[in-house]
Amino acid sequence: MKRVLGIIVLIAAAASAFALDAEVSIGGDYGRIYEDYLITVDGTSSITARHSPDFNIEAAVNIHYLMFRTGYLRKCMGTVSISDSTVTSSKDELLIDYIPLELLGRYPVAVGPVSIVPMLGVEYDIALSAVNSSGKSQVDSIITSSIMDFNRLYAKAGFCVDIPVSDRLSIRPEAFFQYGLYSVYDSNYVDLLTSLMTGFGGTVNSIASRTMCWQAGLYISYKL
Repeated sequence: MKRVLGIIVLIAAAASAFALDAEVSIGGDYGRIYEDYLITVDGTSSITARHSPDFNIEAAVNIHYLMFRTGYLRKCMGTVSISDSTVTSSKDELLIDYIPLELLGRYPVAVGPVSIVPMLGVEYDIALSAVNSSGKSQVDSIITSSIMDFNRLYAKAGFCVDIPVSDRLSIRPEAFFQYGLYSVYDSNYVDLLTSLMTGFGGTVNSIASRTMCWQAGLYISYKL
């Protein structure tokens, strides 16, 4: 965390030196993650899904039409398995801590006294730890061999509303949609499910995974 804060301080110092319209902000988001694995075996479809909350605390630097943001992110992964009409579930199966790195393009549009700011970019989450609900590390397991296997790349799009409070200070509610592009964990999990189904004598007709996340947050911004 000290390293993250150090990076933010350096970026803010550079922004103040080279960009007169630079801004720094701090705040947090709350979201819902949907990780679905759709499997069709012998013509019967089933879904293994992780539907779970995440929350983060981040600081950001805006320079012209770009935003860089980083901080701390926690994902609390549960599991819900659905096969025909049978549903089983467990909560907090996996707790993962991340450092998120976001790079977003932004285009403010003035609407009266406020600005609506569409944003588009990418987020790369760097995993710090992964434990189950009993506190046992899940790094060296049947699915993963390294903490880096939990790293994840997202494409994301959203917007914020810049509401000025003073000449320099503003508040910014925001909303984002994220779509997972790649994760070693997902790839390994798909391979495991395929192997298990084949081992039980089934024929895997198809298998696919997808990860999506909705987020809403609130930030306070200060113009340098």
